[in-house]
Amino acid sequence: MPEHNIVELASAVQKRFESIHEGFVSPARELQKMAAALSDSPLARMTAQAQLALDALQQNMGQQIRASQQLVAFQESQRRFAEQLLRIQVPRIEIPRFEVPTGVLEALRQLPARTRRAVLTLARHGWYIDPEMPLPFIWDVVAMLADGDEDAERALAAYYERRLDEIARHLVTRFPARARILNEAFEAHRDERYSLSVLAFLVQADGVCRELTGIQLYRRRQRRPQIAVYVEQTRADGFRRAMLHALEEPIPIMAYADEMDEEDGLNRHEVLHGVSVDYDTRGNSLKALSLLWYVASVLDEKAALDEAS
Repeated sequence: MPEHNIVELASAVQKRFESIHEGFVSPARELQKMAAALSDSPLARMTAQAQLALDALQQNMGQQIRASQQLVAFQESQRRFAEQLLRIQVPRIEIPRFEVPTGVLEALRQLPARTRRAVLTLARHGWYIDPEMPLPFIWDVVAMLADGDEDAERALAAYYERRLDEIARHLVTRFPARARILNEAFEAHRDERYSLSVLAFLVQADGVCRELTGIQLYRRRQRRPQIAVYVEQTRADGFRRAMLHALEEPIPIMAYADEMDEEDGLNRHEVLHGVSVDYDTRGNSLKALSLLWYVASVLDEKAALDEAS
């Protein structure tokens, strides 16, 4: 075969091969383009997101299953523990009955009435009860006063001297607007300037009463203290009510001039109006202090009880 024919034949075969190759490659390229387009389509993205959600759900379910298995194991251990407790034989314990002695019950029942009598007895001798006073001390000094024993006066004076600083701190803290006057009154007592301390304690007792109740301590109506009406409205129990009893009865410190006896002792009217010129004693200063402390203590507690109710 001539050489030029061979070349032409080879060229024809090459073109045919390229044509066949292009026939295979072009569809493959189209498929690749279609696959690329499909992978970026909304459907593909939704499929991928769904797969991620499914994977997360499977992981969460696995955790829930493990937690449930742990809970079941814990409940089983509790059940076994309860069964063991039920097998334990607990011995029966006999609790002895306790009965309050009849004498104690009777003393408690009589306490309010006895307290009222004690409060009034002290007030009639110019002294006023301190809510912190031990009951045995109260009963003792009341009995001594009833017998005319002068040791009762000394015992009460010594008691309030011991309590002087503590009472001063409490009053100054509770009534800060009166702090300056109260401090001066206590300083006058410590310096034995009783003409000043007696007057200051009596005046401050009236001021504290009015601050707590709106009623003047020494004001009376038809010979009866006006503060008694306030006391009658108290919601306090029997014992606390009894502690207020000195404010319900006419007592020497509140008496008018025509009601006074020579032995009545300290009287607010005679001191403030200059009738008495011998009131400036340590005992009268402590009595006036006991009145101030009594008014501040029992009326402040009553106000707190009423507010709580």
